Amino acid sequence: SLGLDLDEHQRAILDPSIRRGILNCCRKWGKSTMIALKAAHFAAHRPGTTVLVVAPSSRQSEELLGIAARMLRDLDQAATYSQAKITLKNRSRILALPNQAKTIRGYSPELVVIDEAAYLPEEMWETALPMLNAAEGGGWLWLMSTPAEPVGFFHRLWSDARATQWTRLKVTAYDCPRIPEAMIAEAKRSFPADRFAREYLCEFAQPPTAAFPEEMVRACLDPTLPDFFTTPLAYLLPAAPRQAQPHAYMGQDLGERVDPSALAIAEYVSEPTLTVDAATRESLFRCSLTLRHMESPALRTEYPDVAARARQVAQHPRIKGRCTFVMDGNGPGAGAMSLFTKPDFPAPLIAIKATGGQEARPTEGGYNVPKPMLLDRLEYLLRTKKLRIAVAAWTEPLIRELTMMKRELQPSGYVTYSTPIHDDMVMALAMAVWVAWKEHERYLEVPGPVPIVSGAGVLEEMPVHPLCRSSPDQVMMSRFGRFEF
Repeated sequence: SLGLDLDEHQRAILDPSIRRGILNCCRKWGKSTMIALKAAHFAAHRPGTTVLVVAPSSRQSEELLGIAARMLRDLDQAATYSQAKITLKNRSRILALPNQAKTIRGYSPELVVIDEAAYLPEEMWETALPMLNAAEGGGWLWLMSTPAEPVGFFHRLWSDARATQWTRLKVTAYDCPRIPEAMIAEAKRSFPADRFAREYLCEFAQPPTAAFPEEMVRACLDPTLPDFFTTPLAYLLPAAPRQAQPHAYMGQDLGERVDPSALAIAEYVSEPTLTVDAATRESLFRCSLTLRHMESPALRTEYPDVAARARQVAQHPRIKGRCTFVMDGNGPGAGAMSLFTKPDFPAPLIAIKATGGQEARPTEGGYNVPKPMLLDRLEYLLRTKKLRIAVAAWTEPLIRELTMMKRELQPSGYVTYSTPIHDDMVMALAMAVWVAWKEHERYLEVPGPVPIVSGAGVLEEMPVHPLCRSSPDQVMMSRFGRFEF
């Protein structure tokens, strides 16, 4: 009736059986038309329902509402129209709302359509989803956008393979017959690679200033790494020097009111290759760092509770007596230092204070280290795959923080790092890695297997210790689950 010739993906958007949908499409594919058609179709066929159309600005949401109004008029649907609302004769409503999370509360819609979702703040997602709580079966929710950088709820929901309730549709410029190939070729020649990938290939591409390319980080993921606390301590080398012995480095970044704290455990490990050096006949070992455990308490967890958790982890039989505690010495870390320096704290403490300059300087109880040096060392170990990362609940949040970190060269010649989100997990890991590198540099900088000591005994089996629970009734809530004290 409307004279629209819909392609396969456009027809899929109208499928009422899809309650959670994500459309990742190029510009000028017809996204605005489909949003308006989805809203008009839903309201016309479901009496007494409320449809919310949300966009980054009032102008955009009202433009979408105007398209829906023209469709309803063409279909001779009896309705009253205003700039921000359509009310149909069947008592259904279509409301156009701007990106203002605080002012869109209070509605009880059955369908929510969010336009340009990749460019909206996290607060919009936290507001939109609960509005569907009272809707039958959880209502219907569609997110539609051209991708931006790999950050935000649109990217997270698109990438999360565990969120199986979402139907995902991707339409690149090559999939759209209405975009001439000559236009695509012109954009490819004139656009930066990351911009072309986002606008025409529908990829969440990082900008050239990204400090940690996503491909580099994901190449270090090792799904075979077992849980840190429930696996035995293997490959002790009694005859090896101290710098070659397995050791755990606990990095603790302390958050403030708006940033959570984070604890990362980077473990130096030496694994025998069962081969020997052809010249010296020495046993060869593969040395690296592994990240198998990271945790982050709920926002605004008090520092005494954070210190209690760190003490509990350091007392675990898996690492007790062979771990070093590395703590953030900036901001709140300096004030909370006394909580981690008590005589009963089970691990030696090194305070790292991120500073300016170009050289690391020892201080009483720790080091002043330029932030670029901390992050450059982390990048080096990722590039050389000397840092292996386990796949766990915290892995994707860590990758998100890493990939959003930007590095820029200033006119003064100094390199600066910045991020639009918090970086507590990255800094906790970077501090632990820096101290581990300082202790084991000789073994970590060599890309291949290295001899540790001639004839070193290898103990491959140690007892498997249970999780350390001194008081199971105390539970710390985390961004990634529950941690029992």
